Amino acid sequence: MGSAAGVAAGVVAGVTMKYTYDKYIQEQLHKQLKSIFDEVSRRHQKCLII
Repeated sequence: MGSAAGVAAGVVAGVTMKYTYDKYIQEQLHKQLKSIFDEVSRRHQKCLII
């Protein structure tokens, strides 16, 4: 019984870690894409002003 509970706890912990990691990667990617988009927008605005 104890080993089954240990396995279940391990599976829950693994799924939680994967979800947290995926969420972290998604947020980092979003920040990176947003900064690239902002930089392109600034350059485009400079071109329009000139």
